Amino acid sequence: MTYPFENNPFEDYFIELRNWRREERDAYQVLCQSKTSSEEERAVWDKKYNAAKSKIKDIVEVNQIPPRTHDVYLGEIDLALGSVDVLPIR
Repeated sequence: MTYPFENNPFEDYFIELRNWRREERDAYQVLCQSKTSSEEERAVWDKKYNAAKSKIKDIVEVNQIPPRTHDVYLGEIDLALGSVDVLPIR
């Protein structure tokens, strides 16, 4: 069975997160480079920057994945070998 790339629930999440991170980066760059700008203009960009940071935090919190309770990749032998304490070679 192949992975359903066309029906990936995290695709929208990653696209939205990337767009907001771009907004955050652009606002931060303007804030860093606009030392000679007016206070009003800097306040507008500061507001955009803080809004983007807040939106990113909300997106990440909403899409949290709970940790796995079991390892789905290792087989019985791999788990048994992983539990053996191995002494370092001298």
